[in-house]
Amino acid sequence: MTALWLFLVLAAALASAVAAHYAATRKDGPVSKARSFSEQMRGAAMAFAIASLPGFFSVPDSELMASAYTALEVLGPISGGLGIVLVIFGVSTLMPAINAYIRERELRAQETARACSGINYPETPTSVVQSINTIARQYDVDVDVETAQGLINILIETKEGKYAVYLLPKEHLRRGGRQALARASAAAELLDALPILWSAPNGPPRGYRASGHKAYILEGRAEHLLHLIRRLDRSSQAERKRVEERKRHRAAARSHEPIRSSIDPETARSRHDLEGWERFAHQAPRHPTIQDVLYRRTEGRCAECKKHVPDERTMKVVVTDYDHACRLPDSIRLVPRDSVDDVPVNMPDCAQCHYEQPEYFESCINRMTIAHEVCPSETEEARKEAEYASMERRAQLAREHEEARKAAQKI
Repeated sequence: MTALWLFLVLAAALASAVAAHYAATRKDGPVSKARSFSEQMRGAAMAFAIASLPGFFSVPDSELMASAYTALEVLGPISGGLGIVLVIFGVSTLMPAINAYIRERELRAQETARACSGINYPETPTSVVQSINTIARQYDVDVDVETAQGLINILIETKEGKYAVYLLPKEHLRRGGRQALARASAAAELLDALPILWSAPNGPPRGYRASGHKAYILEGRAEHLLHLIRRLDRSSQAERKRVEERKRHRAAARSHEPIRSSIDPETARSRHDLEGWERFAHQAPRHPTIQDVLYRRTEGRCAECKKHVPDERTMKVVVTDYDHACRLPDSIRLVPRDSVDDVPVNMPDCAQCHYEQPEYFESCINRMTIAHEVCPSETEEARKEAEYASMERRAQLAREHEEARKAAQKI
């Protein structure tokens, strides 16, 4: 029996030491329960030690010591029973806390896995739905739209397009942003919508375009989401108008008929801002974009002789109306095709103007056309003039000779 009590003493002492170390070194988990368990195991170890004492002594000869020994023998089982009760009570108190901690760890692990996968909310919170419905009454709003690629929390449709809002916690956006972007983009593509990853933290709002994706990322409140959608609507509207304007100008440019005027360059220059006029009259004709567009629109036909110009390097741009000036302030440094030493020079940014301000671009290019660098019609005309001059010279010499002959006969 003594060996059993000693074993229980060692087991209780070891359990007490382990629980005390855990409570001293850990900040999470059932720390308070471990501290209480350590004290209970310390008490159980002392009770087991008391119960084991009679096994270390024999019955003494003294009547007083014999009475004390007898009392200790009677007290031993009671003390051991008390130790067992302390062990049972401590284990019954600690085990539920351990189980709860294990379940909490599993839940945290699952949440971390969801965060790393960029999973959005399985159901849009009611407060968010109410906020969106209040501030976006002018738009069509659908909530929790299921697709083959996953759930879209909010689908907002405006006159300019659709926006698929993928609502997720900030931790999910931080840990699994790439996976969330891929999942939101795939689901939004099925709805023909622009994906927006939305997280609603308490800090200052922050929005930006995702690198390598068409999606936008927004951290802010519902009103910040609506502001982003309005801004994207304005951009889409402006881009749509630019596309329509380019189509209209391209349709009109299929038969390129430049504007012509008889105003000489000096008079035209005095009517406009000098820098803008110089950019139009002297710099823009050397710009590669102007040359390429004019070559396509004129189908490579010389305006003088109507014959084909081999390529852009064998042509020149002719200004047909000098009464105009460049209205785009932006400049760019380029090497013109006619440059001899390949030195870049300042030019108006005609490529940017063609894309962003097509009406400005058309107002310039409609006053230009192309011709041969050395036009065959000019060469032929010069040859005919030289031949005519030679014939006139020979006729004059013949007349002079005839007059001289007649004068000699009279003498």
